[in-house]
Amino acid sequence: MVSLSLLLTVLCAGVAVATMAYWDCRGRETRAELSDLLNTTPGLHQAKSTPPPPGTDLPAFDSARFTSKFQATARELGVRPDEIFYVLEGAVDQPYLRYRIEFEMKSGYLEVRKLLAALSVEQPHVVLDTIRCQRENAGVSILGCQLAFSAFFRKASRG
Repeated sequence: MVSLSLLLTVLCAGVAVATMAYWDCRGRETRAELSDLLNTTPGLHQAKSTPPPPGTDLPAFDSARFTSKFQATARELGVRPDEIFYVLEGAVDQPYLRYRIEFEMKSGYLEVRKLLAALSVEQPHVVLDTIRCQRENAGVSILGCQLAFSAFFRKASRG
């Protein structure tokens, strides 16, 4: 009887160790995917304090047009952001306007990657400031992500 109890205890411990190793591996895969996402999407892994390079041809600021295009790009890729927040910054000492965009979304890794790639091609004046993603639990493939972007526009000339 003791040997059967010992055998069951060892078997349960083995299953527990195997389960922990599996979920640890899944967590490493998620971290690797996010690192890959930031390192392989051209032009979108810049720091949030990075202004556009001097001489960059920035578009004129048109809030309605920009927000419509930004949201259309997300919709076309199946990304449904929760509420989107926009804040316009126009410091006097900067030769450009900065439009900050922040939102949360729940999506798969592939959809996040496609959104970042599409924005880098369609709207090169938009840069990724930060991205934070996590899974509610390791068995779910949907990520909960918080993204922050900066869109740069030229200031209107005063005449």
